[in-house]
Amino acid sequence: MLLCLGAPLVGMVADLLLRKNRYAPAALSLVAGALTIWVFQSIYRQREGVAAIATAAGIALFAAALVYLVLRSREDGLRVGAAGLGLGLATGIAGLLSASIGFLAAGISVAAAAGAMLLVQVFSASALPAGFTGALTIGVSTALFAAGTVLLAELRWYALPLLLLVPLAAMLPAPLRAPRIVRAAVLAGYALIGAAFPILAAWFAARGSLFN
Repeated sequence: MLLCLGAPLVGMVADLLLRKNRYAPAALSLVAGALTIWVFQSIYRQREGVAAIATAAGIALFAAALVYLVLRSREDGLRVGAAGLGLGLATGIAGLLSASIGFLAAGISVAAAAGAMLLVQVFSASALPAGFTGALTIGVSTALFAAGTVLLAELRWYALPLLLLVPLAAMLPAPLRAPRIVRAAVLAGYALIGAAFPILAAWFAARGSLFN
């Protein structure tokens, strides 16, 4: 929770001081990944030797990759909003399928906020960048929710790399000259298609029919 609350504050500082620094996205992503070790340290301590190290490294790598991919679109508010919508729905529904109402609520709250961001983008006079503030908040929050669902609930590990498809899908080409509402709809559609993969993985895992 502390890391989720701190992400927008760090994002605002980064927007003020690091906006043109090309190394900032990678650096912030690595820091976010490393901090997951601190967030989930009590869980790792319950595991033995290599298993604990491998789990911690895998979660950190996933978080760093997800945050970096979302940050890559930070100058395009529509893409970040679409990625947040897809990631929020994917983590929320995966949480529900993995027997975690808490992560369902957390994921849906991100999706709702990202949907509001999309509406603001559509109806504003000009396109607004999400910046580090919006992108870092979405990336860090959904990475932690997804990792928490794996470690604390019943989501299988292979759903995590599938979540990376969501920000990748939001980077796909969209019609630049089309009305903003059309572009938003296209990007949201891409992100929702990407979100279907981790949701399906969680659905199959809940029925014990995948990787048993």
